[in-house]
Amino acid sequence: MTALKQNAVSRLVAACSQLVAIQATLSRLNVDFNGAVGLNPGTANTGITQADLDAVASFSGLTTQQLQDAVYAATATVLTAVNAAFVSLEQLAARG
Repeated sequence: MTALKQNAVSRLVAACSQLVAIQATLSRLNVDFNGAVGLNPGTANTGITQADLDAVASFSGLTTQQLQDAVYAATATVLTAVNAAFVSLEQLAARG
């Protein structure tokens, strides 16, 4: 195998390892933001409000819409894809 091909496979194995590792974190975020913490009023708590975000210096300026968009991207898009491909990802991750 050429070095170029070997590097490509090695990068894929590393990427699969990262995706497998992040799956648990994304699953927890899914639970937190779609259940326990909530993004909208009427969830288990009162939901995360703009005032909540602005009260924390490092979150100030972040909008609730940006938060909702990121949660959707992380959970509905990325987590769904990782879960669907988990067996394949795990097989290559085991080589790393």
